[in-house]
Amino acid sequence: MLDRTYFKFLAHCDSTDLGVDRVAVALLDEICLCEVDPLTVTEAMSLAYVASPATVHRKIDELIAAGLIEHKQEEGNQRTKFLVPTMKALDHYARLGAAIREAVK
Repeated sequence: MLDRTYFKFLAHCDSTDLGVDRVAVALLDEICLCEVDPLTVTEAMSLAYVASPATVHRKIDELIAAGLIEHKQEEGNQRTKFLVPTMKALDHYARLGAAIREAVK
């Protein structure tokens, strides 16, 4: 018998469309995983398993335009830009968490 839990999860996720492609979402996943110790733009561009550095840089711009991440700079260091998720991104992951809980009911 096929376990339909994953399909239930996908059905609940339909309402969480972020308006960006899968590569941008994969990058967003990585940025959110590093929320406590944020990635720098340079570190993000080295994520070869996500995409090439040029593509990652373009996806960073798309995520910023979509309101999902923002640049933060440390006081006294204006050269290093850290990538941090916005509340919109964190809400997205909260909805996914709720969808997982609903799917396993």
